[in-house]
Amino acid sequence: MKEYNVKVTPYAKEQMMEIRDYIAYQILNPDAARNQIIKIRAEIRKLSQFPDRIRTIDEQTLGNPRCSKNRYIRCQAR
Repeated sequence: MKEYNVKVTPYAKEQMMEIRDYIAYQILNPDAARNQIIKIRAEIRKLSQFPDRIRTIDEQTLGNPRCSKNRYIRCQAR
């Protein structure tokens, strides 16, 4: 089975930390915040084998958030 490198954009990492902070500090549930980040990271890891689960972005788009509606994940064949 073909494997892919999965790159998470800086924008996506920032959004993940905002999710974590919101759950931990606004909802006041740090355990749920940690568990949610664990779940998100697990789903991202699955993309190395099943990248077609999401629409990917190309190299030109990766650094330019105005070019794509999906600024989160990029998968590339190894």
